[in-house]
Amino acid sequence: MSLSGVQMGLHSRPAYPATRSIGLVHRQVVGTTARRVSTRSSAIDASIFPVSLFPSHKVLLPTATGVLHVTEPHLIQMFSDLAAKTGTAITDYESDSNNSNNQDALYEDNSSTSSSNSSGNSSSSSGSSSTNSVMRFGHILSPAVAPPALMEDAVGGMPRVGVLSVVRRLRRSNDDASLVVEYEGLRRIRLVSVWQQQPYMVAAASYLADRVGGGEEQRLLDGLEWELYGLLQEVRRLSRQLRSPGEAPAELPECIPRYAPPAPAAPRSAPSLAQHLQAAGHPAGNAISMWQRHGSVYGNSKGADAAVQDPYSFMSERLGKHTRQELFSFAAAGMLELGPLESLALLNCTDRAARLQWVAAAVEPFLETQRARAAVARALGGGTGGAAGGGEEKK
Repeated sequence: MSLSGVQMGLHSRPAYPATRSIGLVHRQVVGTTARRVSTRSSAIDASIFPVSLFPSHKVLLPTATGVLHVTEPHLIQMFSDLAAKTGTAITDYESDSNNSNNQDALYEDNSSTSSSNSSGNSSSSSGSSSTNSVMRFGHILSPAVAPPALMEDAVGGMPRVGVLSVVRRLRRSNDDASLVVEYEGLRRIRLVSVWQQQPYMVAAASYLADRVGGGEEQRLLDGLEWELYGLLQEVRRLSRQLRSPGEAPAELPECIPRYAPPAPAAPRSAPSLAQHLQAAGHPAGNAISMWQRHGSVYGNSKGADAAVQDPYSFMSERLGKHTRQELFSFAAAGMLELGPLESLALLNCTDRAARLQWVAAAVEPFLETQRARAAVARALGGGTGGAAGGGEEKK
């Protein structure tokens, strides 16, 4: 059972004025559909890459998954061309791994995700050619359903911000007249220009990243991220506790643990031999400590006493922390029942702290209800369960 379909109420937050009903309570939504990001690019930008566009009637957030039923000939041709570039046929295309493409996304754009430039650009090589076996396209809201405020800074008649998505599976329908595309959102993209309209749209795009400072702001983000992750873990625990007899254990969506903050380094459980000898005043203690600092343990004088962390996890976090943290905030938001305007607001927002706080505030009312239900269940010696649902999109 997945928790992604669970209804969660949302608190009103000052950053999102106006009203829309979501989940259990009414909440305040963005008035100007999206915080528009200034996207004036420089004359030469190495981070710009080509991407084929799929105009959709739904708003996609990074880490979310979906199914497209493609019937229009020009869009069928688009996916046929993308499949041909991977060297496979439509009838047998399936991505090699559900995780590899997402892990690639962590490192395609890291160097400038923490910078606060006004364009929101990110340094990367190519968003569509990191590997020839990956089929990617740009999922973007169709102008036919986009709010007028979103089209004020449109590019080639299309909303400026979309999501680079990876095709997980591509097959023909039973009647062979349409395509069924299973996909997952990877990263936000910002359109720079649309340079092909026929037979399908192709745009030049770059990654859109959050604007994050360093130092104190990053420490604040780390705290907010851990706070939200703790709330989600409690949601999982209570949902498992409240499930009906015979019901499968509830689990968080797979993207939550994938992009969750890494476990903190485990502290050393007992003093080292060098510490014992130093405490006893033995000269060998200082000698061993110096050997550890300059021989087996590299770093400053506190290196040997510091917490131990897995080297692979440490380097992965150093290289891709900003992107991982951004995707975690979207993965958590994906557990909520969001309206189109709220999804657009989150998609266009580059304030990561506000997004983490917004999702945490949305989870808390639902969590309070679950805590109350769990308390009653413990008192009565029983529990109840819930159900999750999803949907598909036709095009």
